Amino acid sequence: MIKNYLKTGLRNLWKNKSFSAINIVGLATGLAVFLLIVLYVVDELSYDKYNVNADRIYRIHADIFFNNTEFISAATPEPLASTLRKDFPQVEEIARLTNPGDILVKKGDQNIQDHHVVFADSTFFKVFTVPLIAGDPATALKDPKSIVIDETAAKRYFNTTDVIGQTLFIDNSTSCKITGVMKDMPKQSHFHFSFIRPLIDSYRGNAEYWLSNNTYSYILVKPGV
Repeated sequence: MIKNYLKTGLRNLWKNKSFSAINIVGLATGLAVFLLIVLYVVDELSYDKYNVNADRIYRIHADIFFNNTEFISAATPEPLASTLRKDFPQVEEIARLTNPGDILVKKGDQNIQDHHVVFADSTFFKVFTVPLIAGDPATALKDPKSIVIDETAAKRYFNTTDVIGQTLFIDNSTSCKITGVMKDMPKQSHFHFSFIRPLIDSYRGNAEYWLSNNTYSYILVKPGV
């Protein structure tokens, strides 16, 4: 019986070639678009899920009203996150980031312009799940003029990931000691860094200045908050 149904269906399709082609193409196109949308949504929803505590990490935004104009910024005053940790027991940990722009990294006789650099608090690895393949995450960003680099950068500049204790000469002015090598950040991350330097190295005498929004502030809240 099923064989007869198939024969009848094929005959009908063959008799109405144009109508059948339109229906088949329309159905295939609809399914393809549906699958693309599903894949896109799944990819979008997977961002930052690599963090073990992804459901407890929040980035603070600033809503600024100035001269009757509203300005929304992802950057906040530098003292804000640490003040929240001090004043609100619900905050377990904080991590602040600031992006200095491009840097020059010396390799032999060359100065190579690199883009993916950030200054961060020493607590960065407590908030975000970015594993180190070498170095201690608790101390890697504690000392001034230290630096953590990813696997790709280590291989690019030293042809190996065994680089703890080596130095990078940056911006023709600063020698930074490599204190950690981290895994390359996942593609599904809202930030991607190859170099992380201690936030203290970015201070310009304004660490307690509230009137300049120049850091991205993240808080890790306690479970259940």
